[in-house]
Amino acid sequence: QVSRRVREICTFARQNVVADPPFSRLDLISCRNVLIYLSPELHKRCIPQFHHGLNPGGYLILGPAESVGTFDELFDLVEKKNKIYAKKMLATPRPAEMGDYQRARFASIPVRSTTVEAATFGEQLVRAADHIMLNAYAPAAAVIDHDLRVHQFRGRTDFYLQHHPGPATLNLLQLVRPSLAADLRNTVRRTIKTNKPARTERSLIKHNGKTREINMQVVPFKIPGTEKPWLLVIFDETTSAGKPGKAPQFSGKTTSQREITELRRELSATNEELETAKEELQSTNEELTTLNEELSNRNLEMMQMNSDLKNLLASMQLPILMVDSDLLVRRVTPAARNAFNVLHSDVGRPISDFKPNIDIPDLEELLREVIETLAMRERRVTDREGRQYSLRVRPYRTTENKIDGAVITLVDINGGGEQEADGSKATKRKK
Repeated sequence: QVSRRVREICTFARQNVVADPPFSRLDLISCRNVLIYLSPELHKRCIPQFHHGLNPGGYLILGPAESVGTFDELFDLVEKKNKIYAKKMLATPRPAEMGDYQRARFASIPVRSTTVEAATFGEQLVRAADHIMLNAYAPAAAVIDHDLRVHQFRGRTDFYLQHHPGPATLNLLQLVRPSLAADLRNTVRRTIKTNKPARTERSLIKHNGKTREINMQVVPFKIPGTEKPWLLVIFDETTSAGKPGKAPQFSGKTTSQREITELRRELSATNEELETAKEELQSTNEELTTLNEELSNRNLEMMQMNSDLKNLLASMQLPILMVDSDLLVRRVTPAARNAFNVLHSDVGRPISDFKPNIDIPDLEELLREVIETLAMRERRVTDREGRQYSLRVRPYRTTENKIDGAVITLVDINGGGEQEADGSKATKRKK
């Protein structure tokens, strides 16, 4: 999961590389496996926009089957295999307008008849009239998803929504006027929970020192052929006077009564928020309980594995000593205590603090060499009593296949030799 600090410095936005204005002052544009699905005309429109959006020396990354086409004079090819280009310090050619492209696209389509032309004109006339009526009389609204991200603004929303200083955002609760945030949050939650329209009436909005009353309605809907749910948030005035912003008339109410009404409404909204927060807290507690149970089970498994490992090492008769990458004692078997003069309580101490009973003057150098080269080393050594051992040093590998120290093993050679001598003597006696 990406950390919160990284997410806060990122801006996510939908961008139509053909129709939308290009971004600017970018260091890197990655547009892989997109241009191959566009026509040559659209391809010629996109490359200059990429050049315009990049900083001097900025990089453009395309897909393995894509290229800048006829605009190779605008970019330097940095890496051919991965199709990485660098922007040249040249003036960006002005791309054709979208209208020109649309005209060029449909210029070759002949008009079949006067009836078709008249029908097209009639549709355009209806759309133009609808557009004027919607702009003049339709209430302000916004289309959002279940994450409260605004995807479209409808009508004049500047009276209800505003951008605040700081990082750009399309979160509805961060755009709405502060006095409407609580009522709007509760209305949206009711709609998401019930999947039915919800409405909050006579919410108070404070603007320029004046208080007005508005209604907010949230309507769920889906686009035909898709499963993604959407929400339409509608803002409208409670008064019947037509223009937004006109102060409502409070018939017969004194200032104190209006303040009491406002406080009661705010208290009701706060109670709803607390109830929602309580439900979320209960859900979080249930998740934490489940997580604690999983951690407890893992701790039990870990304790069992440690017990098995301790019993395994205790039952082994081979002297084995493990050190970490800093040459600190990590683990030691009982048989290795006499050979290396190391006790179980010495775990965590440097190996240089001990004087082994075997002759290994360059033990530290040998351990560092194994850790650095990852190769096993083996040699014969003797103890103070003259017994010979085979000293083997292997790199210590973790479960992630990382080197984190070394493992020293001593094999008694004399024991094998004595057994062989006893066997030969028995054979001679038989003869």
